[in-house]
Amino acid sequence: MTQLPMGNALSAFRNDARIVEIEAEVLDRWRIEHFAGLAQARDKLHRDVVSTADAKRKAERDRRNGKRNVRRVQLDVGDYVLIGKVSQAFGPKLQVTWLGPRRIIQALSDWVFIVEDLRDGAVSEHHVSRLKLYAVRDSNVTQDLLDHVAYVEGGHLVQELRDAKFDRSDKTWKIQVKWRGLSELENSWEPVSNLLEAVPTMVAAFVKKHARWQCEDDG
Repeated sequence: MTQLPMGNALSAFRNDARIVEIEAEVLDRWRIEHFAGLAQARDKLHRDVVSTADAKRKAERDRRNGKRNVRRVQLDVGDYVLIGKVSQAFGPKLQVTWLGPRRIIQALSDWVFIVEDLRDGAVSEHHVSRLKLYAVRDSNVTQDLLDHVAYVEGGHLVQELRDAKFDRSDKTWKIQVKWRGLSELENSWEPVSNLLEAVPTMVAAFVKKHARWQCEDDG
């Protein structure tokens, strides 16, 4: 009868290989070389990611520009444009409503522009796909044009913000509005949230001025 020789339970944790002593300077050099290699690999990975993203964007631009009956709109600073406001229509499709005109005041790129609201000077950023040329830059801002903006966007023009109050019934802040072309008797109290969407620049100026009055009264 054969029998395997008895083993040592600790043999699995033993290493018969000879331990080699390495100087600290050598370890430091290896560590520096290792981290340098990792940094190079990381930088190459980042370059590859950026290059791939740029290639995809270029391919998408070429695909869009290559479509039939699609012509790229050439826009310049000073031109008047309509901006497309996207809203959810019935069903899965989006509905675009064209508002304005607005005036282009800065070109961030060939595809992204900053436009100015002719009524209150509020600025916003838009992609060229959401802009339509309305008139070239040599047009003048007339009262008729401002009235046209108000008509297109379905509302009155705010002439001045007069006062503010807290409405306890619906627990909201409201501002008294003087409407252009309407009498003082037709002034109305409008929710701040609505005015922030319509005339954010005027609201910001009013709040700043109103806060200064409050500080002077408290003093």
